[in-house]
Amino acid sequence: MDLNQTVVTMSFSFQEVLALLPCFLLGLGSGIASYFHNYIIHKDYDGSWRKFLGTALSSMVIAFIVFALLDMTDFSFISKLALSSAVSFLGIDKALELAQKIVTLRSSK
Repeated sequence: MDLNQTVVTMSFSFQEVLALLPCFLLGLGSGIASYFHNYIIHKDYDGSWRKFLGTALSSMVIAFIVFALLDMTDFSFISKLALSSAVSFLGIDKALELAQKIVTLRSSK
């Protein structure tokens, strides 16, 4: 078996990486906001940087995953960013509940 045949090369253009930058920034921002929301509202604060970074980075990863899943749809770029940041801040359960409320409000008009 030749090693050259098993190596997969990945090349990203600058425009592809630049297109994902808003998703990462919104995910990071919503993770930071979620951390401080838990601190202010729920008084869930232990003062560790580890929890802060864990919340911010996991929220960023969730936003990226949701954005990648929404990339298969025909939504606009702004809609994909808004949905991915809402899911990363609220969580999937509350985001789906909010989406159902919006759909029922739009259908009632």
